[in-house]
Formats: sequence, C-alpha cells, structure tokens
Amino acid sequence: MRVQMPDVEAELQTAPLEEVLLVSAPSDKRRLLLAELKKDYIRNYSAIAKALGNEDSEVSHYAAASIANAKSEFENDIREFDGKYHRDADNPGLIRAYSDYVLSYLRCGILSKMEARKYSYLYLSLLDAVPKTPDDYRNLVDEAVSIGYYRTALRHAEDSSDNLNLLKVYYCTGRGKEFLELLEETPNTAL
Repeated sequence: MRVQMPDVEAELQTAPLEEVLLVSAPSDKRRLLLAELKKDYIRNYSAIAKALGNEDSEVSHYAAASIANAKSEFENDIREFDGKYHRDADNPGLIRAYSDYVLSYLRCGILSKMEARKYSYLYLSLLDAVPKTPDDYRNLVDEAVSIGYYRTALRHAEDSSDNLNLLKVYYCTGRGKEFLELLEETPNTAL
C-alpha cells in the first residue's frame, strides 16, 4: 500500500469560500476564489451567491460562471433522472432519489423565482406517487406554499396529521380564526 502525500503548497493556499471573500487584495481574492471554485466538492452556493455581488468584477464573473456550471450540471442530472423515471415510473426508490435531488437543488438558493416554481411543481408531482414520511409532508407543504398552491398545501397538511403544517397553511392563507382555534387546542409540546 502506497501512502500519497498531500500537496502541502496547494493546501496552504486554500481558504474557506466565506473567508476568501473577506480578502482585501484583489489579486489574492481572485486567485483564492478561483482555486475554491475549481474544486469538485464545492457546493456552497450561498457563499457563491454572495460573491456575485462583489465589487471586483472578476470575482463576480468567477461566481457567475460557477453558478452557470452548477445549473448546467443540475439540468443534465435532471434530464438523466427524467429519462430513468419515464422508463420506470413505478420504482419508489428512483422516485425518492429523484425528488430528493430536486429538493436539494431547490434549497441551494441559486434558482430564479421562475426556476424555483418549475422545480417545486416537479417535486410536488413526484411525491404524489410514493408513501410519505413526516419530513416529506413538511417539505410538500413548504413547496406548495412557496408557489401559491394553497389547496395542495392544505391537502398535504391535513394528510400529515401535523398541526404545525396546518398552522403554516392557515397562517399563509390568512385563515386567522382556524389558526387561533388550532393553536389553542395544540399542546405546547407539539410546537
């Protein structure tokens, strides 16, 4: 067995993405940001989104390119999942993997409102075909509310038997009377 030594020079020249954005020297910031964005494991989209607003145009450009690459990769993965789904639409494991992937991308924070709406709808339709966990119901209610599908949100909240889901729907739809009644009958431990 051969032990591979780490590249000490490269390791000393890296920093977490959030810290890279705090570096004041533009050339250092650019070099460190580019090194971080080139890493395969980079999935910190919220930090990348912060880099979009950076005053240094090159830093903003690097961040925009990284987000464009991530979106392109996601679209390719979605096409692959979609092809598998159309060939095997009754496979609960595939549906679960597909819906989990869509949800993780929805939560990354880099989608436009239009894109988020599209993928929220896809997520809702995928989970219609599988048994749901309490987390699924919570996510379904959140996604339905986020795109204004209040009837769908209410249906999932009622199916979940979770008062928190119902309270959220009542609150978001302005159903104050139902909200207050349910709040009074819900034990504090359930909240």
